[in-house]
Amino acid sequence: MQVMGSAWLMSAGIGGSWTEPRSALRNDVALYPTLLPWLPVGIPAVIADVRRRTGLERGPQTRMAQLRPLWEHLTNIAPAYRLAELGPDDGLPSEAEREHRMRIELEDIIFAVSRWLPAGTVWPEGARDRAAVLHEACEEFSQTCGQPAVRGSALSSPLWAVHDDEVDDVARAWATLQPRGQQLI
Repeated sequence: MQVMGSAWLMSAGIGGSWTEPRSALRNDVALYPTLLPWLPVGIPAVIADVRRRTGLERGPQTRMAQLRPLWEHLTNIAPAYRLAELGPDDGLPSEAEREHRMRIELEDIIFAVSRWLPAGTVWPEGARDRAAVLHEACEEFSQTCGQPAVRGSALSSPLWAVHDDEVDDVARAWATLQPRGQQLI
């Protein structure tokens, strides 16, 4: 602001203490206090950018690509739970909204197909084991064509399905259960 004011005064031909050349130290002393309030705003943005560029922070598009094999399989066996096609023309302008919708569909389908597990089935702790049990539930669900032959109990509720990190782990494990290009069912 001071520099702009000095420039206006110089262009008008006005001389004085505001238009005299200053030392670098005097410039620094005038500049740094004006930058201090912006540090809390700028540093997190820089850190987020560095994390994104180094791959430490995955964006919605990367997370959606990771979830897609599991999501496609589950929405193919239970299309009634699919809310909408996930594309830019669906009224969901951001990747984050499309990812959120994908996670809602996954959660709903996982809870639905878990009712087709044998009574007393308890979801295991490991992601790979959970993916295998989910595969078993999907097979039962698809064999009965989703008819209400519900055999499960409250013990088989997949409480892990409401946690994004655990769903991500199961999606990664799901991708390793099958060779690429083959269906599990």
